Amino acid sequence: MVPLASAASAGRRVPFRGGELEVRELAALDFRGTGPLLLSTGAAHARETAPRAAAAGCVVIDNSSALRMGPDTSLVVPEVNPEALEGWARRRILPLANCSAIQLVVALKPPHDAAGLRRVVISTYQSASGGWQRLMERLLSPYDPVTVARRGLLREARVAMPRVTSNRWNMVGERCERSKLRADPCYSTAMETKPPIPLAVLVGIQTPEVDDVAHEASLEELGRLVKTLGYEVAGTVSQRREGTGAGSLLGSGKLAELAALTGGTGLVGSMAPPPKSKARQRFEGAAETTPTAGPDVDAARRPEFVIVDHELSPSQIRNLERATNAQVLDRTGVIVEIFHRHANTREAKLQVEMARLKYVAPRMRESSAGGGRQQGPGAGESTLDLDRRKIRDRLSELKDQLEAVRRDSDQRRSARRDQLRVALVGYTNAGKSSLMRALTGSQVLVEDKLFATLDTTVRVLQPETRPRVLVSDTVGFIKQLPHDLVASFRSTLAEALEASLLLFVVDASDPTHEAQLEVSREVLREIGADAVPSRLVLNKLDRVDAAGRAALVEKHPDAILLSAHEPGDVSALRDTIIAFFEAAMVEDVLVLPYAKQGLIGEVYESARVLSEEYDETGRVLKVRGLPGAITRLRRSLAAH
Repeated sequence: MVPLASAASAGRRVPFRGGELEVRELAALDFRGTGPLLLSTGAAHARETAPRAAAAGCVVIDNSSALRMGPDTSLVVPEVNPEALEGWARRRILPLANCSAIQLVVALKPPHDAAGLRRVVISTYQSASGGWQRLMERLLSPYDPVTVARRGLLREARVAMPRVTSNRWNMVGERCERSKLRADPCYSTAMETKPPIPLAVLVGIQTPEVDDVAHEASLEELGRLVKTLGYEVAGTVSQRREGTGAGSLLGSGKLAELAALTGGTGLVGSMAPPPKSKARQRFEGAAETTPTAGPDVDAARRPEFVIVDHELSPSQIRNLERATNAQVLDRTGVIVEIFHRHANTREAKLQVEMARLKYVAPRMRESSAGGGRQQGPGAGESTLDLDRRKIRDRLSELKDQLEAVRRDSDQRRSARRDQLRVALVGYTNAGKSSLMRALTGSQVLVEDKLFATLDTTVRVLQPETRPRVLVSDTVGFIKQLPHDLVASFRSTLAEALEASLLLFVVDASDPTHEAQLEVSREVLREIGADAVPSRLVLNKLDRVDAAGRAALVEKHPDAILLSAHEPGDVSALRDTIIAFFEAAMVEDVLVLPYAKQGLIGEVYESARVLSEEYDETGRVLKVRGLPGAITRLRRSLAAH
């Protein structure tokens, strides 16, 4: 029995039958000669691991959804179709059916055998997950510090519900295509109910130093951020102004135009309630009892959000909300919210929560019903003061937890310190993950959206070399990346700081790629990684015409031009990486005594062995490797 997990859990020990077993890294395991593999990872890891293990002769039983719907896959439910196991040993991969589908086909087999089923109407009801329950508790708690971002939580809730519907499609497909209960024809319908996609209006200010191309590109990028957030862009309002410091950001005419889209008045007004006489109060009280017309159907689909392509002060946000009757987010708030939704690992979640609370804290304000003083212990502290204190306490907790996680990350990186490391860095959605897949053969997440990758992934360059070359896929950068996010992700970005070679990946098809490259360089300068050797990689060349390619070559003669989807280009990049490290390698001779033959694996791991000879002292190895690696090998030989 060998427990397997990610690199983050490797080395830990788990109890088993009165003893303990050491957890090993799944990605690094050689499956040749091993017993059955019980795989219960996510779909992405299963798609990468299962074929590799099967090719090495290992039998794989997979509990994920990754391989269930393959063209030659038979899902086996012993009570229904045990004969489907025939020929399974040849494929060596047995995907398990969806849990709901298993229960369904077991119950349907007797009536199908007796009468034959032509149509089945299926209704499934998804229970609330623990994450959903915690989300609702945070929404309902009046003192939880995160309730100050209730609008963000409601947006999170709005997009969480549609995510629970994949089991319905799994059940339909597995019942119709994979089980022995197949009817011909098979009628199945999957229906889901979800709220409409929220609508948003983009707002941009073009200052004198920004040209038309850069302004349009910035608004287009903001639209992609909004799309990544799960909203739909319903319109754009843009204005030329000297700056962005006005109280309501826009002039009165453009503010009225924006308010017409969102259903607001276009007037900021005062937050102080106007003085009222007793006669006015009686008049307004009578007016409240007058029946009002029903809601306007068109108004129900007015944009609910105003997204501004600049960082706003708390007072500007309040003024825009009063004038537009919509919720207002600035560019920083959108980026922080995207990071919050895409964080998967514990380290990323801690980093994002810290940045999010730092963003929310100065923008807090008293609610209309909860701004009074507290009674009892701590009397005199307002609700706003209490929330701010809770945020400070939570930030302190997050700092301590993040420091512990960073120590673990530093230990893992120190174990790779003497290895050859390449870090892919660059603007978000420049194609870094696609290039990572092409170079390493791994199944890292690739999506055409901003900030699809927030966690550093490390894989071995394929075909594998000696010594091995490790390739890291890092978090992408963006214009006006919030400083708190850069500070919070400093541990993640340290992978770039400690790399042997940086590959700046740039989307050559983007008209603003020069500005994107400068943003990437600026962020790396901020963390001190500008001294690391680097090469420029102009990606997505398949989207650039001949004239554009000629211009790129003229401007960047030393750059590597490629498309991550062209095997020839990827092979040439691999050769360039290897040549870079070869130039720094030296040859040396190591003598491995016969009593220390256990170190031969370390030698082959750290350097390339050019020749082997044997004499009376031991094994004489002529090796080629980096000077630091050879020095370390000499220390290991001397220590043993």
